[in-house]
Amino acid sequence: MLFRFKKAEIEIQDSVFPVTTDSVLLAAYSALTKPKKVLDLCCGSGLVAVLIGTEHRTVSKLCFVDIHLQSLENARENAIRNQLGGLSEFYHSDLATLEVRETFDLIVVNPPYFEENVLAPNHNRTRQRNQQSLDFKTLALCCRQHLSYEGAVFIVVPWAKESSCSQAMYSLGMQLTEIVKIRHRSESPVSICLLKFQWIAHPIIVQTQVLFDFEGRKSEWFLKLTDNYYLD
Repeated sequence: MLFRFKKAEIEIQDSVFPVTTDSVLLAAYSALTKPKKVLDLCCGSGLVAVLIGTEHRTVSKLCFVDIHLQSLENARENAIRNQLGGLSEFYHSDLATLEVRETFDLIVVNPPYFEENVLAPNHNRTRQRNQQSLDFKTLALCCRQHLSYEGAVFIVVPWAKESSCSQAMYSLGMQLTEIVKIRHRSESPVSICLLKFQWIAHPIIVQTQVLFDFEGRKSEWFLKLTDNYYLD
């Protein structure tokens, strides 16, 4: 299936996790840092890094990592489709054994986060999205190894997983500096959150945002953040 954005096209192959709002939010929010070198962990179709790369043509390197080979090949196709192949590298690896010998000023992660007893019917999607394949401690270790001194890690997780994720990152010296709590509607509970971690501690910026109003229209914040991405 082909998804068209203002500056990018993303093809989703069978058994590869689909385009989601949380991935677009992650790309749009993290891209505000105007990065040069981007590491996309658990990259799936490559959506997040491709959107960042097409938004900021000053990006000099994109590195895609996934344990699921079909996802990684899909990411390669999408990088090439969007004229990013020449500055992209691809690693078929889990995060514990990733052999990338450099640091990045932006690391983006939309990690596996389903509970272990909630398995997807499709085994490949289970491997992509289930905590049997990744825990936050492993993620934090990988981020510690590859985050530059002045860089940032952006992670999108369900609100229920924020504490576990933040504790794992903090235990390895990375400081939570921004958190965006996101509600689907104003009356809805917080469902997901965007987290920003850095080596240097700052006063934590906390905000709560809503995606849609009571009539189903995109909120001003959602529209402004994703204006350069969604076609509508």
